[in-house]
Amino acid sequence: MKEKNTPDNNVKGGLIRICKFVHILMTIAVNANCLYHYNTVHNHYGVGDTRFVLFVLLYTGVLLFSLRTYKSYDFGFTESSMLAYSQSLADVIAGSVFYVVFVIANSKLFTPLPLIFMLLVQIVINFVWSYLINKLYFKIYPPKKTALIYGDEAAIKRIGDAYNRIRNFEIVKRIRIPEEDNGWLDELDGCEAVFIAGLPHKTRNLTLKICLDKGIDCYAAPYLGDIVMMGAEHMDMFSVPVFRTKRAAPKIEYAFIKRAIDIAASLVGIIVLSPLMAVTAIAIRAYDKGPALYKQVRLTRNGKEFRILKFRSMRVNAESDGFCLLLFCFSPLPEFSVLF
Repeated sequence: MKEKNTPDNNVKGGLIRICKFVHILMTIAVNANCLYHYNTVHNHYGVGDTRFVLFVLLYTGVLLFSLRTYKSYDFGFTESSMLAYSQSLADVIAGSVFYVVFVIANSKLFTPLPLIFMLLVQIVINFVWSYLINKLYFKIYPPKKTALIYGDEAAIKRIGDAYNRIRNFEIVKRIRIPEEDNGWLDELDGCEAVFIAGLPHKTRNLTLKICLDKGIDCYAAPYLGDIVMMGAEHMDMFSVPVFRTKRAAPKIEYAFIKRAIDIAASLVGIIVLSPLMAVTAIAIRAYDKGPALYKQVRLTRNGKEFRILKFRSMRVNAESDGFCLLLFCFSPLPEFSVLF
């Protein structure tokens, strides 16, 4: 949420940015300590070595990209637990990339225990920090006086209570707008934010214009057409600017890269988890002397069939007596799927 550029808000925003910077520094410091541990134990390059710096920079770049991708600092609109979850997810991604590159660079497989310990420390930091920063945020940013403008009772029931639970806003006015009636415009005086929902397009556009003129933050529940137009492609057709909308589809290079990553990640997963899968197969076989694997045909996009092999989680021929769901829910056996 962007605040107006007043001296007071600039100070508050600067304080929040400092807190974010401190959190990022703590996360990077934990990673640097993990890297230092690897280097100390295995007699590699020291802290001042160029390679050490490059590894830390690599981790920092992936971390910042992941934090931005998962909106890990979206204060005010996200619960502390969800902030910590997104930050931890970014830590896992950055740590995994760091570990893979470190192993490849040294041509040697290292124990992941220091990395796991690093992630646990970062997760604890994320939860504590997210709780404290949210407390600070709501302390320095009091709730905005907000008007809820709607067109029918269905709209107020759909979004009114939800918006009222957001701690950034204090709904002080609920305005129902009849058709072709502009008598409500003066009621926006003194409001700092406006939520609109269920309004006809003409009335909604007028409300947006008035809010812009008055410097009021406006939040609108989108129509289906709005959502479609968000992904529209801007183009010029015979010197006329137009928007082209069409069904979304991944580009060929994206599909190729994704498929390559899927195959590579699957192969790595199979190799790493092969001991666990072997133990699982033996346990299933010993449980009832039946086959460890179960074959099945399923449907994918456009009804295309594909076959799967998975570890059997039900007794043999369970489908024939109609108790598949019950047996699946109470089965003590784990399930892993391998597509081919």
